[in-house]
Amino acid sequence: MSESSVSTNNASSTNSGSNAEQRFLDNRWVAWNRGDIFMEYVDNEWKYITDDKIKSSLRVRWDPTVNEEFLAMYKMNYGTEEEVKEKVSQSEAVRMYMEEQKHEDNKDSGEKSDIDVINKKEKTKKNKNTKRPAGWIEFDEEKNTTVYVEGLPLDINEERFIEIFSKCGVIQNDPRTNLPKIKLYKNADGSLKGDGTCRYIKRESVFLALQILDGMKLEDGCTLKVEEAKFQMKGEFDPKKKKRGLTAQEKKKFLHKQNKIFEFKPDLPVNYRAKSDCTVIIKNAFDIDELIKDASLLFDLKELAQELLSKYGNVKKVIVYENNREGVISGRYNNTDESDLAVKHLNGSFFRNRVITVDYWDGRTKYNVEEDEDQVKARMESWEKFLVDNNETDEKNRI
Repeated sequence: MSESSVSTNNASSTNSGSNAEQRFLDNRWVAWNRGDIFMEYVDNEWKYITDDKIKSSLRVRWDPTVNEEFLAMYKMNYGTEEEVKEKVSQSEAVRMYMEEQKHEDNKDSGEKSDIDVINKKEKTKKNKNTKRPAGWIEFDEEKNTTVYVEGLPLDINEERFIEIFSKCGVIQNDPRTNLPKIKLYKNADGSLKGDGTCRYIKRESVFLALQILDGMKLEDGCTLKVEEAKFQMKGEFDPKKKKRGLTAQEKKKFLHKQNKIFEFKPDLPVNYRAKSDCTVIIKNAFDIDELIKDASLLFDLKELAQELLSKYGNVKKVIVYENNREGVISGRYNNTDESDLAVKHLNGSFFRNRVITVDYWDGRTKYNVEEDEDQVKARMESWEKFLVDNNETDEKNRI
């Protein structure tokens, strides 16, 4: 027995109305009395359908005949026969109307209908057909942000060039190298020609450069001549020389970084203190040779520093940089009030019979350094000596 016949028996065994006609639509049994009553067979029982949109859709799908009301609706949406090039058959018109109704119903639910899929395929096909062919492209002069300059000193360097042209705006960085997009032209022997280009981020910077830098005299007597850069096509297009384009992720990251330059940043308050000021740096707290001879001294140093710094506030973390030849220990407080007290009272004081210097961390300097070969060798020798001494002590204790 087939699956559909079993479903028919189960559905018809329950009362759906003596005069109702049953059909299997949308993976469920539906009954219609040819009037305004529709029922669906769900969870082993017949339930009334009250949604007018579903009823209208079921009527069309139940008996897909074209009546005057349907033709009027179709002509309103698709035009008359004279306005279309090909005559749509009645069955095709019914299918299109049903698909339109399904498309409207699925807008709110987020489901994709056949129309959505077709539109997406057409759009993809169109994009493939309109893909820009390889070759030279036309440059929009209205978006040109590059200036060309002549009259540069023959001994000018990039730092001086950037210093001059950054007066008129922010110079754009290359997204690949993160270096300013400037160029000083050179002769075959490597000497400067005295001209170059500079690319800004904003178009307005070009106008400003024309007003301020054009005709400007430098200290060595050179007079600058600045104009908008003009780009010309030279020779045949060689795709091998074309640079790889940025990926969508790279382009997004580059634009985000570039736009951050122009973001509004409020002025910092007068009493603003950097977060790094909460950390104090103690120098000359120990000698590396001490740690090489006695590795356990590292733990003692941390405890002693913790005890000393805790006198002036709550110390969150203490680090002993055992490989730093300056004998550095750092301590981090909760706030600058505590670190201020520590710097004030501890700078120039004695710690383990050594005069220490205490100051704020600058937020940049890294004090954690790697061991050099001499330090590694000395540490290993000290460790071997420690093991030998312990063995001799154990043997004496046994005797």
